Amino acid sequence: MRRLLPLILLSLLSQGCNTPFMPPLLHRVIPKDAPLRVTGSNVSREAQRSIAVKAAQTLLTRKPQARGLIFEPDPVGFVRAAWWEAGLDLINPHSFEDEEMHGMAMLYQSALSRGSLFKQAPKPGDLVFLGPEPSESNPFPTQVALVESVDSDGTVHALGRFSGGPRRITFDTVRHKERTRPGGKVLNDLLDNQKTTGSLFWSYGIPY
Repeated sequence: MRRLLPLILLSLLSQGCNTPFMPPLLHRVIPKDAPLRVTGSNVSREAQRSIAVKAAQTLLTRKPQARGLIFEPDPVGFVRAAWWEAGLDLINPHSFEDEEMHGMAMLYQSALSRGSLFKQAPKPGDLVFLGPEPSESNPFPTQVALVESVDSDGTVHALGRFSGGPRRITFDTVRHKERTRPGGKVLNDLLDNQKTTGSLFWSYGIPY
């Protein structure tokens, strides 16, 4: 771990949420031969979800740090730190084999390989992937956040790190073009490209 600390500190100087994700050092903090994704927690899945959500809430106002590790200040580092606090690494060990793969690709491919991607009825603690429409030149999402809560009408509130820093976002995948409802309830926020969050929705992901 002492050998990793200089790399961790160096990595913090090289990240920005407005630029394409580069191969991040800290997203490779687990060795290639790591046998398990579990980092030491023996609590139930529901308890892990609660821990991850509470950790994400604290990450809105502090560095992405969990259990002695400082994660990169980007979308992947935010959700990975939250779930690391709950005892689980979001990135599968085999993802570290490709040294050219960047953090978002590693995270998304890990979820894809576990068959954990889905489109409806998320629960607190689930991941949500966002980005421009998938294409051959754009095979991966550009943002990821962690579901904080879900309203009875399906509106989702999520926590993550965006270009302006850590914050909450609200989105509705059904009414994805609507900003607000009569009465003022927010359905969809706008991200940097001024598109509604719901229109940028790719999928949810179960963390385990």
